[in-house]
Amino acid sequence: MLVIAGMWLAKVFQPFTLLLSGFIITTLTGVGMVLLAASHSLALWILTAVFGLMLAITIPALISWANTCLPGR
Repeated sequence: MLVIAGMWLAKVFQPFTLLLSGFIITTLTGVGMVLLAASHSLALWILTAVFGLMLAITIPALISWANTCLPGR
């Protein structure tokens, strides 16, 4: 399900914007998961879903970026 959301976001936004925001959000989510893992189980589940969504966006964004920036044959 997150892959479908990632594919939709890759169509709506520019590839570089998705890659940059995905990197920033994934990093912040990972830090939040480390800080909240022991004390808040609900926050850990929510941050895991956000982390998965950001990782699901990466592959479609890279394919879209490659189509726009790399020359064709």
